[in-house]
Amino acid sequence: MNKSQDNAQKKNTFYWGGVLFTTLLFLFIGACSGENSSDKQKAQAQYELGKRYFDERNFVKATECFKKAAEQGSVDALVWINLNKEIEIRQEDKIKWARKTADGLKKAAEQGNAEAQMDLSTCYAVLDMPQEMTKWTRKAAEQGHKSAMRSLGILLLGKGELEEGVEWLEKAGQYEFLSTGYTFGLYGLPKNQDKANEYKQKADEIKRLQK
Repeated sequence: MNKSQDNAQKKNTFYWGGVLFTTLLFLFIGACSGENSSDKQKAQAQYELGKRYFDERNFVKATECFKKAAEQGSVDALVWINLNKEIEIRQEDKIKWARKTADGLKKAAEQGNAEAQMDLSTCYAVLDMPQEMTKWTRKAAEQGHKSAMRSLGILLLGKGELEEGVEWLEKAGQYEFLSTGYTFGLYGLPKNQDKANEYKQKADEIKRLQK
């Protein structure tokens, strides 16, 4: 491999690392599931208990709960584990759980279930498979899944595809996000105070309507 190829590979790795982390964060914020099975409820209960222990800074107990939740297929737990360094779980276990969960979601995702598609994209983010993550995020976004639309917009901004990225963020109603991006030149957006003010007005209008 020559120097230019090596630099290109490093740049690509750095880009996807940042995008995957940001996307995981937003997936976590918007994560939810339409399934209501007994196993799903048990996994969710373990996840919620893990969050309580985490807030109490009892990381040993929190890790136990997140581990059980992830083993039972909790996508939320998988994301939490990957975002918090205090939860010490072997990488091979994270990969094993993500693959198992992805396998369980694939049929519903292929049948067009937007929630399953979004959860599947999250598993691929954990597995560091950006192409598959983007593929399933887009499928969910095209069905009107708000969290997917937001995540897809962020992915596209990170790739420099600003026009389509902004379009998806607008569809998701992410006006404050866009206003901040244009104000400070964040998320791949250029500084543009006129656009920042425009999106701020839209965000304020929505807040007024929701009161």
